[in-house]
Amino acid sequence: MAHSPSLETEALRYSGEFGWPVFPLAEGSKIPPAGTRGFLDAVTDPHAVASAFSRFPRANIGIATGNGLLVFDIDGRNGGFESIASLKAEGRPFGHCPVARTGNGGRHLYFAIHEPIKCRTGIWPGLDIKADGGYVVGPPSRIGASKSGTGGSYAWLIDPFRTPLPPIPDWLLTELRPKAIAAKPIDSSGSPFSAVRRLDGLARFVAGAASGSRNAALNWASFKAAELIRQNQIGTSEVVGTLRTAALNAGLDIREITATIESGLHAGIEKGGSANV
Repeated sequence: MAHSPSLETEALRYSGEFGWPVFPLAEGSKIPPAGTRGFLDAVTDPHAVASAFSRFPRANIGIATGNGLLVFDIDGRNGGFESIASLKAEGRPFGHCPVARTGNGGRHLYFAIHEPIKCRTGIWPGLDIKADGGYVVGPPSRIGASKSGTGGSYAWLIDPFRTPLPPIPDWLLTELRPKAIAAKPIDSSGSPFSAVRRLDGLARFVAGAASGSRNAALNWASFKAAELIRQNQIGTSEVVGTLRTAALNAGLDIREITATIESGLHAGIEKGGSANV
């Protein structure tokens, strides 16, 4: 039987070979030990790494993201795999990259990034971005069962020691760049056509969502569409009508559709400030 590398050994490999800053996480957990500062304590110097993990001999591995590393976090329990399938069907693939299975059965896709990108939660249903100011749990860490899942070990499915980190796909980089920069030409023109195109894209995402993730896709699309309403780029009735049609085409029940759209729009409006819905 092959010898399983220790957590400290793997932490030293990540920092030494890739320059990924690492830090201890509590045993069997995704959170830092009490009295530590989490990713703010992340280091790459081998002596500092060894010292940190000697304080917590059973610690899991935290890998600080940002500074050249971006991790695409797929949560299979909340429609992440269905979202990935929908994105690929739209011609937005991720390509070949290092992939880790998470303790709760999700996936982490590892990419190189060469500009500042912030962490994003729920960019699509079940999909998060770990970048500047974030971290992920590194293999072979192990987490216990919780409300979030059954727990288990993190493991490489595609090993970064054999598969170099590719650059983040261009289409994803465009999506992640600060909205103020990407949206400025559209917003300054005041043209309603850009809003219509954005709403149409949200509707196509809902209509193409896989079974089991359609309601989550509709909620996410409604939340995103609320931005168009807040900016007075499009009317509420047009948003509701377009998303309702897409959801009906996807096979959702009309009562479920109405409640989900209302919930998503309300959350989106509340996040962006007061507005009449």
